[in-house]
Amino acid sequence: MSVRTDLDSLLDDILDDDPRRALIAFRKLTKDELPWMEQRVVALARREDWNWARIGRLLGRSRSAMQQRFKYARIKLRPDPYLLTRAQEVALAKYARRGEAEHDPVAW
Repeated sequence: MSVRTDLDSLLDDILDDDPRRALIAFRKLTKDELPWMEQRVVALARREDWNWARIGRLLGRSRSAMQQRFKYARIKLRPDPYLLTRAQEVALAKYARRGEAEHDPVAW
């Protein structure tokens, strides 16, 4: 799934009327997704040469807290299983041309 699809699903679950489902989704959002998104936006700002004071001001934190926490921040995008690298596309095309595509094993 893509990041956007995962987040949409989590938000739908959080807004659901089932408290169990909403609580589990909220925990996943705050524990897994928000820290990753925070690191991503800080890394994007640093890549654009924004200073720590400006980033901290926009996130409601001090300059020193931001610098200490994200000094070595790098943009880390989650892998999207639906996006293939060029090498994978070429390999799949070769495999399909050999007429073996219909014999792919199905993982259960």
